[in-house]
Amino acid sequence: MARPAALTFLLAAALCGAGCASHHPKHRVAKATAIPPPINVGTVALVNEAGHFALIDNGTSAAPPTGATLKTYTDGVESGVLQSTEVRRHPFVIADIRSGLPRKGDRVTYDPYHGGQPPEAEPKPSGDSEAQTPGAANLPTPPQVRF
Repeated sequence: MARPAALTFLLAAALCGAGCASHHPKHRVAKATAIPPPINVGTVALVNEAGHFALIDNGTSAAPPTGATLKTYTDGVESGVLQSTEVRRHPFVIADIRSGLPRKGDRVTYDPYHGGQPPEAEPKPSGDSEAQTPGAANLPTPPQVRF
């Protein structure tokens, strides 16, 4: 009788080992992290079609970063794509119209998680090849200390 109990124990241990292996941290599937929704920036206060810009009233919301891609929505449907400029005076921000036709009263959003990041500063071309070389050559020379 001892033999069937031992076999049962070994069989249970083997099954548990196979089943428990899937609970090991190496075998776990990474959980998807939730991406936050776009940030509401404000509303379109004025559209200047001739100048290709819109004035955004962001009220108490934080102003979007300069160069950020903004989207406008009329009744929940995307109506335009804007790019924020550095011209701002609280609570207003000027944005250039890139596409579409935003209207006064449209909701404006900024989505830094889906291509809404402002463009990186592009390196300025110059004839000096040393200025384009990354590394210690571009660092300022520290002041000399005399004892």
